[in-house]
Amino acid sequence: MTLLMQRTELQLHRDELRMQRDELQLTRKVMQEQREEMGLQKKSLQQTFENTFFATLRLLREIQATLHLTELMQQLQQANAENTITAENYAAWYTAQATRLSHYIRTLKKSLRFTDNSNVADRQRYMRLVRAQLKPCEITMLGRHYGLQSDSRQTVALIERYALLRFLPRDHYGEQIRHLYRNIAFHEPSEP
Repeated sequence: MTLLMQRTELQLHRDELRMQRDELQLTRKVMQEQREEMGLQKKSLQQTFENTFFATLRLLREIQATLHLTELMQQLQQANAENTITAENYAAWYTAQATRLSHYIRTLKKSLRFTDNSNVADRQRYMRLVRAQLKPCEITMLGRHYGLQSDSRQTVALIERYALLRFLPRDHYGEQIRHLYRNIAFHEPSEP
């Protein structure tokens, strides 16, 4: 009788182990399918991000093409007889040009924030693409615009984090901007 009960128990344990093994295999299969699904979702999110990112870059280029920024920056420089652009005279110039420039400034700022807030793995790579699109006069204007405004700390932090002023011209006007940012904005070592 004891032997019969032990056999029955042993068979029940075997059946239970077989069921656990089958369940474990099903669980593994489900987990593999979930991993594959997550991979597809990640790929889809990456593609959505890239589509939006490159559309934003195209929009920036289209806006920039209509602005004639080089001319605008020359007007700003000529309007300052003392050859120094201060927060006050920049604000006056920007106010006069706001209908032309504000759309560009806002679009650039939104593209920087969009990229920084994204879940893509290498945001630095995308910010380098943004930086590569900026002409020297745009870099100067970007540095001056955000460096001279007291309410732009978030954007200044992005400019510094991604070294967007790395290729700031080393002319008189570029040098006037350098003190407004930490060295990392220019891709230089930090101060001691």
